[in-house]
Amino acid sequence: MLHSNDLLTIETMPSWSDISLALYKEFSEQYLIPTIFRYYLENGEIIDVRFEEWAIYHILGIQHIT
Repeated sequence: MLHSNDLLTIETMPSWSDISLALYKEFSEQYLIPTIFRYYLENGEIIDVRFEEWAIYHILGIQHIT
């Protein structure tokens, strides 16, 4: 089973047996939700992307699982 920090360095698609909903939740809480991803576009615009807890679970389709 992979750990959340493994997802930062893995270079191939993990197998289904190596991931779990708990892993996705842990990774989201540790790395996605507290981070602002800033993109600098060629036209000078800056886009900040933030992941809110409710939204990341909705995107993953796991908002109804506790």
